[in-house]
Amino acid sequence: MIRIFTSLQTWRALGFSALLIVLTCWGAVEQAEDHLKRGLRLMRESRLEPAIASFTDAIRLDPQYSTAYLNRGKAFLNQGVEKKALADLTTAI
Repeated sequence: MIRIFTSLQTWRALGFSALLIVLTCWGAVEQAEDHLKRGLRLMRESRLEPAIASFTDAIRLDPQYSTAYLNRGKAFLNQGVEKKALADLTTAI
């Protein structure tokens, strides 16, 4: 009986930990999207340096965020920094 109770406690603890991980990841994804939106606004205003910084923040929060790589690549291209643009655009694909 004690083993079952301990096992249930273990599963509950694991379930709670998994929930915390999911919620933390969800928050990071939402923050990454906020940085992307800010970067897009800054690009429309032709403020390329802060836009690149925002896209970089989005990528830091979600390294698989291809849209952030794509837009950072476009910003680098607009700056004439072809090597960085090519690297980001290739990653976006």
